[in-house]
Amino acid sequence: MVKEELKYVALLLGIIGSLFALILIIPLVTLTTILGIGILLIFIEAVPVSYIHYRKHKGEPIVNTLGALVKLTLIAMVAAGTLSTTYGTTQAYMAANLDMVLPRIMPDAAEFTPVGGEDPIYYEAYDDAGNLIGYAFFVVKEGSQGPILLAGAIDLDYKLIAIKVVRSSETPGLGAKIKETAFQSQLLGLSTGDMYLSPEGKIDAITGATISSQAVVDAMRNKIDEIQLEVG
Repeated sequence: MVKEELKYVALLLGIIGSLFALILIIPLVTLTTILGIGILLIFIEAVPVSYIHYRKHKGEPIVNTLGALVKLTLIAMVAAGTLSTTYGTTQAYMAANLDMVLPRIMPDAAEFTPVGGEDPIYYEAYDDAGNLIGYAFFVVKEGSQGPILLAGAIDLDYKLIAIKVVRSSETPGLGAKIKETAFQSQLLGLSTGDMYLSPEGKIDAITGATISSQAVVDAMRNKIDEIQLEVG
């Protein structure tokens, strides 16, 4: 009996883990999606379990087994729905915090206008007189230890005037040095043609953290090129 219970517990954890992974990969998971996945999981689980039950206990009903699977799947669906709601709330909180970053990287700007819909490609920055003074942006690039979220600002000549590491999990003492002025100042004032690690470009990589350095440089260069193409 204990083995049977452990089997169902393991199954439940597997279902919740799978749905949670889906939510992380696809942020906009709807209730319909969750229900659809739940029904699919019931079918996928029921077929092999029913076959095993039949082989071991010929003639015995499988209603109890299927009932347990349905209950476990429903629990997993509720858990996934809760996780999805929590994720959405977290995303809204993060978005609000990101908006606070923009005035820090472009203090001369009085207003930021997003360009590109709900997930802006960049922000137009205007001064108090309503004059366009540059562009600000967020960009994510994979580092050595995970995604690096960066904020940047460029002037009307598409030269970088500010950079900020908003979130990073790079190794302390190595990749984490991308947050330091000594590294970031090398990128300031550069156009994308010079924004490469030496010897091809003018930026020295952090010793022992070439991957992290490359990630920041590539992220800035590619995003600025994208903005320049969009602005035309």
